[in-house]
Amino acid sequence: MNQGAILCFAIRLSLGKVSPDCPQYANTAAELGFPNCRCQHSPAVSSRCCGQEQKECNPNNRQYQYNGYLQLAKQVSRHGLKPCFRQSILDFFEVGHSSIFELAQLYSLFFFNMSPEAFPWKWCQLMSVLNDKIDSGMQGTPLSVEGTLTGQLARRLDPVLLLFLLGLITEIILAVNVSDHAIQTGGLVSLVTLSFMAWFWLTLSGGLFFVARFSATGRFKPFTCLVMVGIVWSLLFTYVASWAVYFQTGRFANLETIRFTVSNFSMLHDYLAAADPRQFFLAGLLGLSIFLAVFLLVRQYQKPGSQYQPNRFLGIAWLIVTLALVVTMNPVVVDASAQRRASNRNRLSGYLNPAASMVVSSWEFLSQPRIECCLDESELVPLTDSPVVQPNRRMNVIMVAVESLRADTIGLQHQGQPVLPNLNRLAEQSLVWNKAYAQSTHSDYADVCLVSSLYPLRRQHHHFYHQDDPWPKTLIYDVLKPAGYATAIISSQNEAWGAMDQFLQTDGLDLFYHPETSSAPSYFSEKDTGFSREKELGTLVAGKFPDRHTTDVAIDWIQRQSRQGTPFYLSMNLQSSHFPYLLPPDVQRPFQPSDLPDSVKFACYPKERVPVVRNAYFNGIHECDHQIGRLIEQLKQMGIWENTILVVTGENGEAFHENGCIGHAGNPKEPVIHVANLFSAPGLLSPGTDDYPMEHVDLVPTIMGLLGVEPHPNFQGIDVLAEDRTPLNERLIFSHVSSPIAQADSIQYAGRWKFLTTQQFPEGQLFDLHEDPGESQDVGDQYPELRRFLAAGLKQWRARQLSYYYHSKYYRNFYPPRPPSVQEICDAAHFEFSGIGQSLAETEPASR
Repeated sequence: MNQGAILCFAIRLSLGKVSPDCPQYANTAAELGFPNCRCQHSPAVSSRCCGQEQKECNPNNRQYQYNGYLQLAKQVSRHGLKPCFRQSILDFFEVGHSSIFELAQLYSLFFFNMSPEAFPWKWCQLMSVLNDKIDSGMQGTPLSVEGTLTGQLARRLDPVLLLFLLGLITEIILAVNVSDHAIQTGGLVSLVTLSFMAWFWLTLSGGLFFVARFSATGRFKPFTCLVMVGIVWSLLFTYVASWAVYFQTGRFANLETIRFTVSNFSMLHDYLAAADPRQFFLAGLLGLSIFLAVFLLVRQYQKPGSQYQPNRFLGIAWLIVTLALVVTMNPVVVDASAQRRASNRNRLSGYLNPAASMVVSSWEFLSQPRIECCLDESELVPLTDSPVVQPNRRMNVIMVAVESLRADTIGLQHQGQPVLPNLNRLAEQSLVWNKAYAQSTHSDYADVCLVSSLYPLRRQHHHFYHQDDPWPKTLIYDVLKPAGYATAIISSQNEAWGAMDQFLQTDGLDLFYHPETSSAPSYFSEKDTGFSREKELGTLVAGKFPDRHTTDVAIDWIQRQSRQGTPFYLSMNLQSSHFPYLLPPDVQRPFQPSDLPDSVKFACYPKERVPVVRNAYFNGIHECDHQIGRLIEQLKQMGIWENTILVVTGENGEAFHENGCIGHAGNPKEPVIHVANLFSAPGLLSPGTDDYPMEHVDLVPTIMGLLGVEPHPNFQGIDVLAEDRTPLNERLIFSHVSSPIAQADSIQYAGRWKFLTTQQFPEGQLFDLHEDPGESQDVGDQYPELRRFLAAGLKQWRARQLSYYYHSKYYRNFYPPRPPSVQEICDAAHFEFSGIGQSLAETEPASR
């Protein structure tokens, strides 16, 4: 039997479209199991109708249509369905029933095209049960629209309210079905989410009502109606697709998502085909609910002569919900904590609602300077599943970052004694980099580069990290963990500062021990204004560990790995040297006087206070040095020193009214970005010094080189110990600062020339670090070609970074770009490389 004909027959019968002169449908009815139904007024009807009076068999009788339809629907559902003929669809929309049950059945039969066994909720059987209950409870009562339960609901339920309830309830169900939706975060963010959902669906429902009423006036031309239908369906599709994107990526779609989808449609088709069908079923259910409610609303208000008005309560409800949205939104978007405010903005823009995400992304797109797609995809490395690597040398790796450890503190004597006695001894056995530079002057940007080999520039504004940031990252322990290494971060620093913990926490990390997630006692000082403010506002719940506690935990963890014979990677961060250089009462303070007066604040104190502040700083790094000495001694006692690579570096520097700076987190001047750096690898590296410029993004590739592992394509740094490292006269290093104190970038060339752009000097300044380490004299006028070259290089580096992180077609398909080379800058800016090279006053240093 033609199943399409069966469905046409069922639908047309329910609409009263069947006439006596349709033998095809009469035969179809007989085949369906109604051979005795041959009424002169209709070709088919239920068995109870046969033999009754002629008037009861009238095709216009609702009971006749209703019972006949339900019986046939049962039969049709057992046969399974195929798409209906076009005429049947047109017939359905032409009449427009008011019965919710009838519409639900037609939707279930037509849209899902499933047999009762395949349909998850067995809708067809449910409809059959409901039909039997209605029949048994209403014998003798005409089943007109007004006489049925469904008819009463359709007559009394306001279609505007129906659309509002269907949309809101369905979207809440979708939201609670995923654990990372904004509604799951609790607090004000959840209230804002619920308020916005209610406001959105009330506004949408009311707006559609007015559109329907206006279209009923007949002022819309056919072309205009066609355009409106296209817009409505496009918005509906985008809305449902945004939920589908959320189920797969964790964020609603935005303008960039749409561009990415259009340009990668074939690839996404294969990916989505393998995704969880239940998620797409829920998203499709949302679209179906919206369509059903919109259909009812439009049909209700387009009836000729309709005087029906929406319930006055809906207008009052809209005002109440709008007020609730404003009240709950205000403290979220104007939160006093910059970190929490950024986190809230991220959640509300990407996790709130498809419409909200699209609006916010459009606003950001229009309000910010356009970031061009400037990367050549042929020069990028495609994203691939990284194979598990096995180091040729299974050596332990320890990386110790010391807060504010300046380069000139190694070997420094003060008040007749060494400031860093243990590091001085370590330096005699290590390779010391005389020109090591941090990537930034503040911790949240500088620290993450140590383990990631990624530059910190990602956004035009300050970026607070999120675990669901879509950009690829491969941290050093992500490479070593699959190779059998135990991995840990044990830090005195509260890594929740700047949301660094969101960046550092990955599946490759076994232990992440820091104050925010530990019950151990911590401390903080009100003199550290930025940290204490976040602590007071509740963004942070803990302060910092005494470095002695951090070292105790690290030694205990190392001992466990040593007993098990497991190679390990360990990151440590020591904080005694962070302003205001607080120390436990029983810790030595060899440099005096060191008590900071009340007039000394972070990055703000008079010049005459420099001696006492510097003494306090020296006491702080002296304590860090003591803990590093304890660590080294334990490694030797456990017999694993000879098999351990130890890297000690400053995460940033510290200034004491030098080069126009105080403290750190300001412009990338030499005292706050030039840091100490020591590499100890017994048996691999000979003691000595190296004047080759290196930056923090080079640490991980260099460690990988010592282990005999090829650099990962996700690393932006280089192995500075490799024989083929970039020649000195082509060496460029970059830094980026984005803090409440400063917005700045710098590029350093050949270890000598430094071009710096700041808020005070947006056009940039050129310094000769050999002749002017204090950066007091801008020599840009003396070397205009060199200045123009470095300005072009810094601009190109920024453009590459921002283009990659702003455009999903790059970061969803490729690893981050390499920094521009000298030749690439010259080619883009039409320079002669030889002319630039003549500006150098030194050559490649002698081999180590």
